[in-house]
Amino acid sequence: MSEDIEPTPEPDPPLDLSRQSGAARLRAKLPDRTWAAIAVVVLIVVGVAITASVRASSAEADRKAQVAALVEMMKPVEVLYEVEGTAPSASLTIESPSGTEQAKISLPLTNKSGTLGLTLKFNRGAFVYVSAQNEDDFGSVTCRITVDGQVVSENTSTGEYGIASCKGSV
Repeated sequence: MSEDIEPTPEPDPPLDLSRQSGAARLRAKLPDRTWAAIAVVVLIVVGVAITASVRASSAEADRKAQVAALVEMMKPVEVLYEVEGTAPSASLTIESPSGTEQAKISLPLTNKSGTLGLTLKFNRGAFVYVSAQNEDDFGSVTCRITVDGQVVSENTSTGEYGIASCKGSV
């Protein structure tokens, strides 16, 4: 009967892990498939973190661009009203930030310092308007509205009591 019994295999000698680093000791205890799974999980976590960081940076850049655009839109713009012509005078109607104003003027329209035209500041989106009616029975009147250096509207009327009107929005 002793022949039927197999001898018990000797157990593997214990690993001497005392001389290995912590990572090496851990690698020795875990199978290779476990390491592969851990590596995949780590790569996924790093990928998700990088994607979230990029998205957050992009969203922050978009928010900053929107704020900058809003700030720019809130800045007042300069509107230059000009009225000139061959007629000696005109009745002027002008839209200003404080409302509509009317006056009889000599042509060309000048401001208090004698410079041609009248410059006012408006908020973006505001309606701008100027009209000039020839006060005489001859000559012409021309009106022009310029916003930030760009002509928005320009018209001329010729003849007795003719009216030139300009309008737009800034």
